Amino acid sequence: MNIRKLALSILDQVLLEKGFLSDLLLDIKSKVKEPDFRLLWTLCYGTLQRWFYLEQIAKNSVKTLKLKRKEKICTYMSLYQCIFLTRMPKYAIFNEQIALAKSLSAHFAKFLDYLLHHFEPIDQRIFHPALEKTLQKQLGKKTKEEIVEAFYQEPKLFFREVGTKNMHPFTSKKLMPIAKDPTKYIQNPTPMNLFCALMDSPFKSILDLSASPGGKTLLCRDFLHPKRLVSNDISEKKIKRLKENIKKYKIDCTTTEHLGQNYPLDPFDLVIVDAPCSNTGVLNKKPEALFRYTKKHILELTKLQLQLLDRAAKITTHSILYMTCSILQEENEALIRRFLKTHRFKIKKMERILPDTQGNDGGFACALEKTT
Repeated sequence: MNIRKLALSILDQVLLEKGFLSDLLLDIKSKVKEPDFRLLWTLCYGTLQRWFYLEQIAKNSVKTLKLKRKEKICTYMSLYQCIFLTRMPKYAIFNEQIALAKSLSAHFAKFLDYLLHHFEPIDQRIFHPALEKTLQKQLGKKTKEEIVEAFYQEPKLFFREVGTKNMHPFTSKKLMPIAKDPTKYIQNPTPMNLFCALMDSPFKSILDLSASPGGKTLLCRDFLHPKRLVSNDISEKKIKRLKENIKKYKIDCTTTEHLGQNYPLDPFDLVIVDAPCSNTGVLNKKPEALFRYTKKHILELTKLQLQLLDRAAKITTHSILYMTCSILQEENEALIRRFLKTHRFKIKKMERILPDTQGNDGGFACALEKTT
């Protein structure tokens, strides 16, 4: 199997927004040998993480740079290997990447051959200019730089002992046995820490509005002990994965398939809204989120987030737990303020965690309580 050709195909799907990188890699993992999968993972994540840096190098080398989407991917993936995979022989990179370029076009192959022999690295780290500006404005220069540093760290893996708050790091070599173990749930510490910090009392009935893959549903079972637990999501694919985890961890709950903003007005004591977001708290795991960061996209997300909160407000008899894996104020604190202007709720607790180099994801949670 040609790993570089496979990496090109996967990255093309990511840029076309046909899937998240982590999901696409997981789908192919069982079909690829472990050493080849590690290379595939490195090529995909590394190219996306350094995309804007590699783009600038290419532009500095060829002033009139006009490339098609797949040609861009091939170019930046080639530069990434030459600059960052220093243990890999240069001739191997050149031979493999030029062969891949020829499959796109002979003209492009000549261009890439020239570039790989003449490019010069630049002594600066380019993240995402617009997002970097936003983070510095909202959080300050020092915190922004810490977040950018965390972005370039290799994602760390953790699992939680089911039924407890005990978290343990582990390496990718142990991924498959841990993933099959019904006493362990693979999860970053951040969502559990947010959940447990804000949810300090049991509820008789709970609706998990965006439940897949089931981490929050499992937390509800383990710590809130509801008599009635319903886990909802929006598609057959998400429900399938959710049901697999419900069966694996023997969770007593019902699954439903509805758009969250149109969920039936069936009363629940607690509604959990884990809203679709910019993923800015988990960029080292989802570097493709950088390409979706635009003002238009944030406006679309905040509109949906408010719709989900509005529906939750109509459903709940007592509380809402709002969560995101974003660190942007407009999806978190500012959004809650907008919600409170038109709904009779109060903030019970609110917390934000920033991504760090120890492997903790960024995230936000707010516990809201009805005032009438």
